[in-house]
Amino acid sequence: MKRFITIIVTTVTIFANPTLFIKLKELKNQEFIPFYKEPKIIAPILFKLESNSYIKYLNATKEDKINGIKWLKVEKDGKSGWILNSFIVKDKIVENKSHNKKSKTFKSNNNIANIAKSKINSPYKYATAGPNTFDCSGFVYWVYKENNITIPRTSLNQSKIGVKVDKDNLKVGDLLFFDTSDKGHVNHSGIYLGNNKFIHASSGKAFSVVISPLNKGFYKSKFLFAKRVAKESNRKK
Repeated sequence: MKRFITIIVTTVTIFANPTLFIKLKELKNQEFIPFYKEPKIIAPILFKLESNSYIKYLNATKEDKINGIKWLKVEKDGKSGWILNSFIVKDKIVENKSHNKKSKTFKSNNNIANIAKSKINSPYKYATAGPNTFDCSGFVYWVYKENNITIPRTSLNQSKIGVKVDKDNLKVGDLLFFDTSDKGHVNHSGIYLGNNKFIHASSGKAFSVVISPLNKGFYKSKFLFAKRVAKESNRKK
């Protein structure tokens, strides 16, 4: 009597844990969201987070049952810390996965703006490119680098890449170039945020990373042109 042996082969696919980003609420009566070193109100504040932005979520929570407070563990600039659960938008967690269309759009557009805005008020310092101080081109370079996009270090060389974009067709994340010294060449760069505003490291009165209007004030007459970087072709391999 012949025996037939059936061999069942099970294929197990192991998926790497996706990077998660969680959205912070928009605040009306508070200037910033505190990023604490430890899950305690009395702990040192490591960062002052801008509201209505995203931050990396480490998928860990801790609850203070005595005070009824829930904490979420997050990360910024390579440092882990804690924020209050009350500051997040519920059910607004984005997976940063390249095959996810929604995440890809977030990564290539909104995330550029969110990472840039996370550095508001960071000091200006000549010849630096982050993570805590910046000159103008160093700030643009660092933000794009954080999004795995390689661009040149200086504003003049940055202005030589990508495709020119009409001012009326600007999109979030486009590079903006200026001649602030009226010398006939690029000497300043920034990142477009939408609504005729851009973010940049200013060596002027603010002497820090600030948001400025594009269509009025000092920078209106200093604007030269904009460029859109081909994000896919400039991604680090």
